[in-house]
Amino acid sequence: MAYVSVDVDIDMDDIDTDDLVEECCRRLRKAGGRKSLSDKEKKELKESFAELGEALSMIPVESIEVKTLDDKMKYEHLAKVFNKYNSSDIERLLPE
Repeated sequence: MAYVSVDVDIDMDDIDTDDLVEECCRRLRKAGGRKSLSDKEKKELKESFAELGEALSMIPVESIEVKTLDDKMKYEHLAKVFNKYNSSDIERLLPE
C-alpha cells in the first residue's frame, strides 16, 4: 500500500480555535460510525486533557446573578439551547 509522508511546520496561531474545536467534534462524531465514546475512551480523554481544562478554566460562570423573572427566563433559554450553537454563531448573533 502506498502512502505519503509530509513534514510541515504549522504555526498554531494561524488556525482559528473555533475551526479546531469544530474539527475535533466532527471527528469524534464520525469515529468508527459511532455516535459516542466508550467509557474507556472518555476516561482516557479526561486524563489526557485534565491540565488543559484547568488552564482554560472551563467551569461555569458563577457570577451570573438571576435577580428578576426576565433574568431567569434568559438564563433558562440559554441553558436550553447551549449545545445548539457554536461559539462563532453566538458571537455573530449577539452584540457585545
